[in-house]
Amino acid sequence: MKRTSNRFEIDENEHLKKYGYTILSTLDEGSFAKVKEGYDENNKRKAAIKIIDERVVRKNFKVKFLPRELAIFPLLDHPNIIKLFHEIRVGHKIYVVMEFAGHGNLLDYVELHGGLLEPKAKSFFSSILSAISYMHSKQIVHRDIKCENILLNRENEVKVSDFGFAREIKEGQLSSTFCGSMAYSCPEILQKKPYYPMSADAWALGIVLFKMVFNRFPYKSHDMNNIIKMQTEKKFTFPKVVSYSLQDMINNILEPQLDKRFGVQEIIGHTWIKYVYAEENSHKTEAVDKPANTETVAAAE
Repeated sequence: MKRTSNRFEIDENEHLKKYGYTILSTLDEGSFAKVKEGYDENNKRKAAIKIIDERVVRKNFKVKFLPRELAIFPLLDHPNIIKLFHEIRVGHKIYVVMEFAGHGNLLDYVELHGGLLEPKAKSFFSSILSAISYMHSKQIVHRDIKCENILLNRENEVKVSDFGFAREIKEGQLSSTFCGSMAYSCPEILQKKPYYPMSADAWALGIVLFKMVFNRFPYKSHDMNNIIKMQTEKKFTFPKVVSYSLQDMINNILEPQLDKRFGVQEIIGHTWIKYVYAEENSHKTEAVDKPANTETVAAAE
């Protein structure tokens, strides 16, 4: 036991050891959650442990987004999506034990290399597409696709992560929640209009691809109105020489007119990516195994 703010709390390490987990160093820390590196003694592997304190999260996050994330995460089983191993509730804290990627995120990788050549970009993008296509096939949308949420493991395999804004949708259902980051948001979201979340995911994929290849964003401004103007007028340029096929695909993804914009399946079918996509994803299964282990434990205050 340890004393914190004049209250006794169960020591995180002592409690998690009951389930075979040891907490190590801090990987990331936000306003409402921390992510720690951990070790899974039962399976002899590293793990990432997200610790959410329900006392400090915003009300709408606690009531709306957190339950969705915890309900959706166990449904996802794909080689390019971070796996959920265990969810443990102890009083006001939730411990989400996940697959450990361990090699940073796509943003860091792209900036380290100053942008990627097309063959490498195709390989990464194919894996990202496979993960998002899988989610969409289950009527689940991500709504926060960005380079920071695409992790890499030690083999530099893509692992899509962070399902805080993910939700299940019905065919043709619109969303109205402003989700994600401004740089990756489609015109409808920035204009605060109802939007089709699958189309918004597709737009964000186009931004990810642009950033991967050119190491910059197509629309750069701190002013939202400026970004909206550039998006709707399609004012972006390609900073270096790339294939016509890649230019054509990006132009079709970053299309401001919704009825002309490529969706995920149209992206997969484009000549720039379709052959690599077919080759690299032929072995991947879309079957969902049994849900991850989840349980609620009452903790003494």
